[in-house]
Amino acid sequence: MRGLDDGCWWALMGFALVVQGVVSYASDVAGWGYHDCLARRIDPLMASVLFVLFGPVLAARSALGLFAIPASTIGIWLVGCVLALGCRCMGARASRRGRGGALDSSCSEIMAWHVGWHVLPLVACFCVLDLVHGWTF
Repeated sequence: MRGLDDGCWWALMGFALVVQGVVSYASDVAGWGYHDCLARRIDPLMASVLFVLFGPVLAARSALGLFAIPASTIGIWLVGCVLALGCRCMGARASRRGRGGALDSSCSEIMAWHVGWHVLPLVACFCVLDLVHGWTF
């Protein structure tokens, strides 16, 4: 990646994503059922900051001509983002319904939507590999 855009802080981005992975695991797995878990408070904030910061930063650097992103890679990323955000919203909706009432959600429904949100890092990995290896057209 560094050869694509020498001025970008690729190592910092990679480190932040690895830390986010650990925090996400601590929140979603190790912190399951513990409402006072620090990771459960940090995870959504950190994920939102990374999502909002890195996407626009990379898009801006591409728009400035600092490196080229193929249209197919942009399309794959945008579809992945829309699907992930849709899963995030549906999971939040199911979670709100899960607090009792006539339209009660099951834990498995909430978790299914949450897993859909976590597919976005796999899409990001594909996009990075696509940039490096030129898999798409």
